[in-house]
Amino acid sequence: LAYVQPGRVSVEVRHVIRNPIDLTAALAAECGAEDRFWGNHRAILRSQGRWLAADLAASSKPWKFIFVHHPLMSSGPHGRDDYNFNGVPDPEELAAVLLPLARAHGVQVIFSGHDHAYERFRPVPRVHCVVTGGGGGTLYPWSQRAPASVQFHARWHCVVVDVAELRFIDHAGLIAARR
Repeated sequence: LAYVQPGRVSVEVRHVIRNPIDLTAALAAECGAEDRFWGNHRAILRSQGRWLAADLAASSKPWKFIFVHHPLMSSGPHGRDDYNFNGVPDPEELAAVLLPLARAHGVQVIFSGHDHAYERFRPVPRVHCVVTGGGGGTLYPWSQRAPASVQFHARWHCVVVDVAELRFIDHAGLIAARR
């Protein structure tokens, strides 16, 4: 830690844009004036589905994973969120968009966070869903069992994935689940 006298430092932030993900992150970080934020935000999100479909269609990789923040299903407290107040739980809305896309393009696993716990679900036709949000913050308890849930652990953890198995490793290094 060092003390820097006022007037002695100049900072310039420049986004390095290498691909569409960098572009989206740069635009999301600087969405313009406050009165235009929501319009800009919706415009960015509206194009994500088309971008993801095109990217998945162009991939010839044998293993495909999707990473999102909000879960497609969850037994934690965010399993019934309705941030857009339309009466439909957000996980159901997200699943309605991502699961058909994932099936159509051979995605094996969709990873999410948001709920600070580990949860694995039985495959919903050909796609595994995993909530892995126990990397640091306050852990979230089990709230209401999601229908496809097969494991729920409110523990700090990481998830190790290889093409042969999925392992849940808690903060003490114990392997608590294998699939």
